[in-house]
Amino acid sequence: AFSDGRMGAAIGGCQGSRKVVRGTVALVVPSTAESDGKPGLDQDGMISTVKAMRAAGFDYHVISPTGGNLCSALPQSSTAQRDVRTRNIEMLLSSTKALSEVKTAWYAAIFLIGGSTAMGDFKNNKELRELVGRHYDQNLVILGVCEGVIGLLQVVDSQNKPIVKSRRVVVQLSPGNEDSKIKEQLESLLKQKGASIVTENKDWITDRTVITGRNFPSSEVMSLIRSRIKDYKIAKAGTGATL
Repeated sequence: AFSDGRMGAAIGGCQGSRKVVRGTVALVVPSTAESDGKPGLDQDGMISTVKAMRAAGFDYHVISPTGGNLCSALPQSSTAQRDVRTRNIEMLLSSTKALSEVKTAWYAAIFLIGGSTAMGDFKNNKELRELVGRHYDQNLVILGVCEGVIGLLQVVDSQNKPIVKSRRVVVQLSPGNEDSKIKEQLESLLKQKGASIVTENKDWITDRTVITGRNFPSSEVMSLIRSRIKDYKIAKAGTGATL
């Protein structure tokens, strides 16, 4: 977890106020809470991703299908009882951008953060499909974190081919969501789109610019993101396109 105070305050001010160093990354999270009122997103995956982004000098936008404050899904407790991890999550979810707000935005990379409700929030979301598709066509990095891989399912490239077709994909579930039926369902849906499911025990798989799984090696992922940004900027030089 982040250290109390100093790091927590930095997170709270990151969206929109922190100077962009090498680009801005989109962190797309589920909007829907679980039936028992708990957040539907993978909180551990969210925190570790933000730490990696900050360490690499990236700014980030937290985006959700509905936008707005998602903190109502968090367990209610007094300020004294809330631990550092909960306070950090609250800051990250307090002002999310809606997918409808970023229709024309460009990001250095797209992270699809999983969780128990990503299956419903991401699967048939037209705005998410278009956001991911635009970035994929420019050879920018797309990451499906745990159940967030479902956000790749309906995305097609400029030739109308599913972007997971003939790609190696690994399906991992977020902590606390170790339901083998969900894993089997995800794998079946991806296979129907032509994906090659990796069954050996691997936390993550990189297939060109698409990365799936969990526990990504930060340095390798950040290096790939930077190389794709560089190529994008060279290709778009003089067009006014920015990240």
